[in-house]
Amino acid sequence: MKLEDQVKQLTDLMSELVPTVDRLVETQKRTNLETSEMRISNMRLAEAIEKLIIKIDKIDQFEERLVRIERTLFK
Repeated sequence: MKLEDQVKQLTDLMSELVPTVDRLVETQKRTNLETSEMRISNMRLAEAIEKLIIKIDKIDQFEERLVRIERTLFK
């Protein structure tokens, strides 16, 4: 095979690779975006869980106070 033919064949193969590489780049961009969105979502979920824990703790403290009041009143 002549060098010109080899160069043409290589050029054709490379041109076929370009769309594949473009798709890979787009997929990587989407994956990065989805990962960022997931991190934000996880941070929001963690904040909501922390707030819920604080509320549960306040409810527990309130219940403990009620029990102490009941014990004091009904001795």
